[in-house]
Amino acid sequence: IGDGVSASPEGYLEALDMGFMLSGETRNDQWSVIGDLIYLDFSTSKSVFEATNTPTKLGLKGLLINLAGGYTVINTPNNSMDVILGGRFFNAEVTTKRNSDFPLTSFDVKVEKNIADAIVGIHGKYRFNDKWSMPYHFDIGGGDSDLTWQAAISANYAFSWGELTGGFRHLDYDQGNNGLF
Repeated sequence: IGDGVSASPEGYLEALDMGFMLSGETRNDQWSVIGDLIYLDFSTSKSVFEATNTPTKLGLKGLLINLAGGYTVINTPNNSMDVILGGRFFNAEVTTKRNSDFPLTSFDVKVEKNIADAIVGIHGKYRFNDKWSMPYHFDIGGGDSDLTWQAAISANYAFSWGELTGGFRHLDYDQGNNGLF
């Protein structure tokens, strides 16, 4: 995250206070609108000052909103693909708080940043048969970021009542020298 503060995959779930993701897609002939919302709230208390051994609370809250419109460029029985154009908004809040018996060693620092970027990409689904399919998504963009990109792929199994999905998603921001972290 910054100099002297780091996080490892083993510690993510330990520090996760709350998180959720909501995704949706609607279509009208060749036109589509896709969007998702992600909220994450991480916090941990660590003794970062050895002399006083007083815990310091570190926190990170983030809200990410993706919204894009698409137009179908491939539509076969096995494959559908839309070209998308839209935007990504990210609000991040980093907090550091320390209450100590020594007034000069107590502090409460909050840094918040809003990042808005335009994105362009592809969004689609490959169907292996009536039950199995592979949704995919890739976008790239910029604006407040020097570069942001996202890639996702998953496997779907269809039931009569809905689909079960498992997959991988990677989202990256390059803030250059003006970054929050």
